[in-house]
Amino acid sequence: MLSSLMCFHFPSLANALVSRRTSRFLAFGVCLLAGPLLAQRGDKKGEVQGDLPPELRLPEAPPLQPDAALAAFSLVDGYRIEIAACEPLVEDPVQVVFDARGRLYVVEMRGFMPDPDGKGEHDPTGKIAILEDRDGDGRFESRTDFLDELVLPRGVLPYQDGVLVILPPRLEFARDTDGDGVADEREVVLDRGFEAGLDNPEHAGNQPTLAHDGWIDFANFGRRVRRRGDGTWETHRTHTSGQWGLSQDDWGLHVYNYNSSWLHGDRFAAHYAVRNPALGVALGVGDRLTNDQTLFPIRPNPGINRGYQNGMLRDGKLARTTAVCGPGVYRGGLLPDAWIGDVFIPEPAGNLVRQMKITVDDRGQKRADNRWQDREFLASTDERFRPVQCLTGPDGALYVVDFYRGILQHRNFLTTFLRKQIEQRKLATPIGLGRIYRIVPEGSTAARTADLTAKASIELVALHAHRNGIVRELAQEELIRRSTSGLEADVRRALVDLCTHDFALARYHAARTLARVDALTDDAIVALLHDDEPRVRALGVELSEGRSKIDLTSLVRDPSPIVRVQLALSTSADAARLPVLAALLELHADDRGVRQAAVTGFAGRELEFAAFLGARPHWKTEAPDGGVALWRRLAQCVGSDRKPDNITRLLDFAVSREATWQRRAIAEGLVASLPKGNARKGSIRFANKPAALAALREVTPARTFEALDEAITWKGKSGSVAEAKPLTPDQERLFKLGKHYFVAHCVQCHQADGRGQAGLAPSLHDSPIVLGPAARQIRVVLHGLTGPVEIAGKTQELTMEPLGPKLNDRQIAAILTFTRRSWGHTATAVDPQEVTRARSATGERKLPWTREELSKIE
Repeated sequence: MLSSLMCFHFPSLANALVSRRTSRFLAFGVCLLAGPLLAQRGDKKGEVQGDLPPELRLPEAPPLQPDAALAAFSLVDGYRIEIAACEPLVEDPVQVVFDARGRLYVVEMRGFMPDPDGKGEHDPTGKIAILEDRDGDGRFESRTDFLDELVLPRGVLPYQDGVLVILPPRLEFARDTDGDGVADEREVVLDRGFEAGLDNPEHAGNQPTLAHDGWIDFANFGRRVRRRGDGTWETHRTHTSGQWGLSQDDWGLHVYNYNSSWLHGDRFAAHYAVRNPALGVALGVGDRLTNDQTLFPIRPNPGINRGYQNGMLRDGKLARTTAVCGPGVYRGGLLPDAWIGDVFIPEPAGNLVRQMKITVDDRGQKRADNRWQDREFLASTDERFRPVQCLTGPDGALYVVDFYRGILQHRNFLTTFLRKQIEQRKLATPIGLGRIYRIVPEGSTAARTADLTAKASIELVALHAHRNGIVRELAQEELIRRSTSGLEADVRRALVDLCTHDFALARYHAARTLARVDALTDDAIVALLHDDEPRVRALGVELSEGRSKIDLTSLVRDPSPIVRVQLALSTSADAARLPVLAALLELHADDRGVRQAAVTGFAGRELEFAAFLGARPHWKTEAPDGGVALWRRLAQCVGSDRKPDNITRLLDFAVSREATWQRRAIAEGLVASLPKGNARKGSIRFANKPAALAALREVTPARTFEALDEAITWKGKSGSVAEAKPLTPDQERLFKLGKHYFVAHCVQCHQADGRGQAGLAPSLHDSPIVLGPAARQIRVVLHGLTGPVEIAGKTQELTMEPLGPKLNDRQIAAILTFTRRSWGHTATAVDPQEVTRARSATGERKLPWTREELSKIE
């Protein structure tokens, strides 16, 4: 986790520090080359880390007692911050969540960075605790250790009759069967997938979140899970969203962030967006909600990881985001109704919490703006105030989880610059502190949180219309938990009646509950399709999936883009509804969101869909608005895997088209799928010259055809690239072993298809590092890589963790052989001896490589 909470992405920093190029400054640079501060893992070779100017050399920052910490806060007028829990009741909290009884589950990552070297980090000191406020005064006074002796636990979610917990490398389901608050049964749900949480906590899943459709999503993890009625578990691919923390709004749409970007969000359920690997992530998921990354601390912030870099500090204070995490959507109940939907975002490096006002346009696109303009909602003068999560409680209060400690940066990325400050100002100790704050309006009094498990089912139905979204969700889940054998007649009638409630969210939740207990009728879905609220109509479209008898044709003219995009998502994977999708595209192919939503459902069937469209009169002559872009995208998807059989079919299909625009669009889409630069030549290999190639030349612009001709090769073609050398039997075994280790160690960032993911890892397809000299790729895997990386056409600063300490030479050679011969690659296999030699040649190197360094290695 908290490796994400300091800046090692998007560096930019302090002019004063890099401009001191005097002999005194150089002497300081020399002193970094010896002694205990040598070569911290976050140091970059050749980068000068200047000393702090005198005015930023701060005194020690001892911890404040909880009451003194309250006095150090600056909170907007009209509101009060109070302690809900603090040490010794809670220690090192990193994530919390309420259950239906009003209890608070707390993940305590007590092992995180016990000292600047991380010694003892893997000791089993972590806990998951349950806190209770038994007297209803707003402060927790009772604690039970649900699980203890854990190594770096990173997520908790009460679910059904147990609790889902992330205990790296596993995801487990724990149950308390005797009611004493202590887990006595543990079941492994996933035996791997979270291993990065042990050695590189930034890039591992966290914060399990129960979606409104009954699936469990995670931050920073590309799978969702669900427990079936028979107690078994199923998983499903989804978008890898955010870095640390995940929240959802009243309609179940996710918001999340990355350490250097305040807020991102989705316009529809993220699992749709990744159904077609050839498309990548569809438009509408992962939207950046603001480009303004400035912030307004109220204290100097020299103790940030790259505070020596130009632009990171402004007048000694953090100038832009570097550690944002744990966003929480405000869900109503106590703070102003105007704030419902606002997102509260911790920035622990700046010792503050930002309140983002969210506005939504008619397309569902959100925009985030600082509600307080040139100040923050909450800020502290206490350097150890480390907010890591915000959330709404069932009482309507805003809760802020404070990790409260001096060291925030994980050892993997700690710089000499920061370590020096840690040691000089004694920030490493004490540890074992922690606070949870509660923010309420001035003058408000605490009210006891209701125990929903004690309420009658008919009362839970009424709570589907509660003004607090957390209460609505908890009531819904408690009712579903009780209804495994079906709903009682009066409860079902009450839910059906609720589907006509004046409050749109009550109608929404009632329909969700009925659907999840298999009690939603076709007639009820039809009623949803005619609702006044676009989000309810979109829900109706979603719930109609698998019920092809429900006619969706009228919705192709729905006035809301939100509904039209959901219509494209829901019909594109249903062969019986292709006429509806075609009619939608004939009207709205000019909408990029609708086009991409449609393509998500046709993984491996893009050509069949193009043929279906091409047979309709509307597409036979002139292209409808957006039609060319749609056909280009379909052809690009077909060409992306570079399989000769599929491309042969695509070329044959292109020359069979009567409409010139269709032939050209297909050719242009195929070219768009090709690698760039030298990697393009000979990247599509055929046994013989494709018969359709000559005919395609006559109808394709010269520049487009030249690109195709360069990529397409066959045996005997003049100037063709030599065929790849076949793998030997030993290399074949190495390749198969590499696939296994790639899944175990690489897919979390690079994805199973090797296409990477924005904000996290680049695509491996046609990567110059993957296809270049093996010595370069070996060094990247041994020691990591840092610096600018291009992802989806955008350059980002990313850091890859080293795998050398985890894997032996044969395992590394296997992974590299797999990546160099997958996805159409034809590079040579890697011999384990090459890895052994590279490991020996690089000795005790700790720093990640840069691209500049790698360019000098052959």
